[in-house]
Amino acid sequence: MGTIGENVSVRGGSDSAGVGGIVEVSNGAGASSSGNVAIQSAASAEEDSGASGDVLVLSGSASSGPSGRIEVGSGASSLSSSGGVSLTSGDSMGGDAGSVLVSAGDSASGVGGGSVGVAAGAGVESGSVSVSGGRSESGKGSIMSISGGDTE
Repeated sequence: MGTIGENVSVRGGSDSAGVGGIVEVSNGAGASSSGNVAIQSAASAEEDSGASGDVLVLSGSASSGPSGRIEVGSGASSLSSSGGVSLTSGDSMGGDAGSVLVSAGDSASGVGGGSVGVAAGAGVESGSVSVSGGRSESGKGSIMSISGGDTE
């Protein structure tokens, strides 16, 4: 008790004059289905007070060029339905549940800030966009607010 498990680090090589190495994690192909790729932190062994670790997906900072982008998506399918993408926080049995925040970056140089877009897919029957507040069991419902930005 009180010890820390061993760390595992996987990183591409550095290059001071060119492009650094690539780190790729991929699954194996199969005749009927490819394997899964799972990245997760382990559950805590302490039932009463332990916390699980964080999972961070970050692109590196850049000093003179654009920083890297992060893309999360499912693959296309030619003969069946494509996979969905879910971004959810976990449920809580003893405290507040986690929040989900989607926000674009600010621009310090006076150029435009980032945009956030939400769009349904097109098709013979187009998809829907739904925004709803959570259900309350204490009589206090959710507050929903949409506002434009301030000008200076």
